[in-house]
Amino acid sequence: MSRPDEPSRAAAAKAFARACDGGYLPSCNGLGVLYRQGLGVGRDDARAIGLFRRACRGDVSTACEHLSFALVAGQIPVGERAADVALLNDKCLAGDAIVCTNLAELRRARP
Repeated sequence: MSRPDEPSRAAAAKAFARACDGGYLPSCNGLGVLYRQGLGVGRDDARAIGLFRRACRGDVSTACEHLSFALVAGQIPVGERAADVALLNDKCLAGDAIVCTNLAELRRARP
């Protein structure tokens, strides 16, 4: 059964996708959230992570935080982790406390 707000979420996903494709990186983060939660689009964690990564590289701090949560949760393939840890370490050094906390948790959980 479709939820009453699903058409507006699908429209939001299309708008975020257009803006992201046009280079507006905060929209890539927004689209990643929709994919992560399956709102207006099918749930796709791999696609969400790719969108978070793209936006994080463009200095969208909330995207870096989403990427760091995915890393701690073990949702990023082993072969991609080193590059993500390096990216997130740079964001931590730049002062993103949430990213720093998640990196510390990652190091504590996986020494």
